[in-house]
Amino acid sequence: MTDLRLYRKGSLLAVVLLLLIVLVVKWMAFSFWNKEEEPVSDGLELFAAELLYEERNDSAVHDAVEKTVALHPFDPNTADSVELVGLGLRPYVARNIIRYREKGGVFRKPSDLARIYGMEEDVYASLEPYIRIVQPPAEKEPVKTVSMLAVHSDGPTSDSHGPKADKQTVTLPDVREKQRIELNAADSLSLVEVKGIGPYTARKIMAYRKALGGFVAVEQLDEIEGLRPENLENLKTVAYVDSSLVVPISLNTASLKHLQHHPYVSFSQAKAIVELRTHRHQPITFADLANLEEFTQADLQSLKPYLCD
Repeated sequence: MTDLRLYRKGSLLAVVLLLLIVLVVKWMAFSFWNKEEEPVSDGLELFAAELLYEERNDSAVHDAVEKTVALHPFDPNTADSVELVGLGLRPYVARNIIRYREKGGVFRKPSDLARIYGMEEDVYASLEPYIRIVQPPAEKEPVKTVSMLAVHSDGPTSDSHGPKADKQTVTLPDVREKQRIELNAADSLSLVEVKGIGPYTARKIMAYRKALGGFVAVEQLDEIEGLRPENLENLKTVAYVDSSLVVPISLNTASLKHLQHHPYVSFSQAKAIVELRTHRHQPITFADLANLEEFTQADLQSLKPYLCD
């Protein structure tokens, strides 16, 4: 009798344990198959998705106009986006051309168009015969004097071999004159055309220009960290600045973070400006900075083009 009871009790425990195992397995299977897909949160994946979306949209537009492409003479310096797309360019390539021109870029020869980002070789090859660049009025070029023989056929001849040859002085433009570059409007394509300036140096120059708000002197190129002086020598010979393109910072509206990010403004100076306008309860002027101990006369002289009331 005792053995029978033990047998029944062991069987019952075995059945209960088996049921528990089955329930656990079913719960795990249910959880696995009904697990919600995690949303894409990685920045790179989102960025790639956006690029793919834009590319598909561009491709759709391009495919729509591909059947109606009509090649005709055009000037890449004046053609609008509608005309460029109508010539067979993808919309994002047309946008790159427009942006290049908006930044001061100029197409001076047909091959310049081939350098636009996204321009495919076969597309450029089909467009090249139709490119017509109207040269903009050039600045007065320095001239050089040369001597040449001017032939006159309306006077008496010195011998029977031909007309008399007189020496005449003429002037010809100096074709070796370098193209000048305005530092506040130049894009990376213009900069890398200068010997010694590569993509890395061009990016550093443009980043420092943005941080400053614009250059007021060519010599400010020497302030850029990480650049070799010898790489800037050729650029300095052709560079100039238009200080009217400088974008100053408002003393009365700029945040502490904005002020201290300027290369010529330290954290303590930015903090002093913010505290001054907070305590003043009225707009401050550049002249008020002279009363702050954080600023020296040299500081004020350097900052004058970059701070406004």
